[in-house]
Amino acid sequence: MRNPLLVSTKCRECGAPIRYPEGAYTFRCGFCSSALRTSTEGRELKYIIPVRLSRKDVLLSVKRLITTNRNEYGGLKKVRHIRNIYKPFWYFKGMVYSAWAEAGKNKAELLSKLWFHTFQANTEHIPWLFSLGISSEVLTLEPYDSDRFREEGTVLPVTLNREEAEEQALLIAGRSARIAAPNAPYFRNFLIGERFFLLYYPLVQVVCSGEAGLQTLYFDGVTAKCVGGEEGGNALTAGQEENYHIKFLVHRCKNCGHDLQSADFDLFYYCRHCFRLWELKGDDYISRKVRIIEPSGKGKTFYIPFWRFAVEIDSPGTGNHFATVGDLSRFMKMGRHLLRNENPDRPLKFYIPAVVARNARAVMKLATRLSMFQKDVPLSGFSEFPYENILNVSLPEQEAVEMLEPLVFSVIGRADPQAVSFYKDFQIKTIARELIWYPFEDKGAMLADHYHDYYFPRKSLDIRAF
Repeated sequence: MRNPLLVSTKCRECGAPIRYPEGAYTFRCGFCSSALRTSTEGRELKYIIPVRLSRKDVLLSVKRLITTNRNEYGGLKKVRHIRNIYKPFWYFKGMVYSAWAEAGKNKAELLSKLWFHTFQANTEHIPWLFSLGISSEVLTLEPYDSDRFREEGTVLPVTLNREEAEEQALLIAGRSARIAAPNAPYFRNFLIGERFFLLYYPLVQVVCSGEAGLQTLYFDGVTAKCVGGEEGGNALTAGQEENYHIKFLVHRCKNCGHDLQSADFDLFYYCRHCFRLWELKGDDYISRKVRIIEPSGKGKTFYIPFWRFAVEIDSPGTGNHFATVGDLSRFMKMGRHLLRNENPDRPLKFYIPAVVARNARAVMKLATRLSMFQKDVPLSGFSEFPYENILNVSLPEQEAVEMLEPLVFSVIGRADPQAVSFYKDFQIKTIARELIWYPFEDKGAMLADHYHDYYFPRKSLDIRAF
């Protein structure tokens, strides 16, 4: 997996320079150890890569271009104008699940991957620069500040909104997956745990005069490479952008005042001093009750969060309606065998790991394992939960809802004509939902689920020391 890009800023507590992963909500200062978080008043995070070229660098780049490409640029005589241009790109990262089923081949597949991609958020200007090759070893971002960068250059407006960006990401992610099953009667692509933020990339616009009149050249503001050009002296204008500033706030428990754990992309935070759980909403912390499944092992226990949904499933085309374990057992592959000891009248419940992990396949595999056996497990609730080994939540509830469809596809596991017809139009209705923590016993490199007699590697979910 690609390492995240790093954002450079200063600690609001001690003033030391710090770096933290792009897209992170919370992070810790390496000098004073203060826990900090970002706040943008509910809007997308925006980052910028400042222009790294001086005027001298630009002039040398123009001279080098003319020298090496005399047939095309030999007529240019003088640089008339130089200015910095910042073009916005949508930067997507998240888990992608591609599901397809072919009855003729009796094949049902679910591809899983963690995917990164950038595509232009302004399609009106410099259209040939449609994506960025991002290297975390080379680029360092800065928090975008509208006041500062309006003064330093022309910031192009965003013409592709967030909803259109999601559609574009789905389309791009589906192209490669579709190659595996070009004629499959059922094919769907899902973005889960996705994070979109805006990345402003630097370009330098150089207007030159020559024998054929004015010509505009664009140079990469990081590498000084010419990325394109056009006839005439193109005067790009900035959009009427709203003021935007990223604030850095301390990240502390409302109850006891201790620093909360900082873990990149978490949305819920567990205080290891007063044992309370907080959900971060905007700039406020909302107290949440901790609900756990009773541990079944006797050793050290780790608690991993899950969104648990009670659901009903309908397929108008096939006439199937699933509301109970018995309904599912009659349609699921090997269902009568796997669910033979479970109460057939109990409502259906599906488990979604409430984490965005490096290994998307491991997330789905764990969700499928817990959901396909439909175990009735004991549940308890605590206002205070005095145990340290509890993992924070990084997958929002709504995105967990969106993950239900590929999970149902994975649990059903069939690829016959009736199943393919079912996949095409089935709908999921959530009757109830709750956030719970599931117990896994520590077995060194493995974690054990004793309710399902199931072991999986800790590294598969990128679970480090708590």
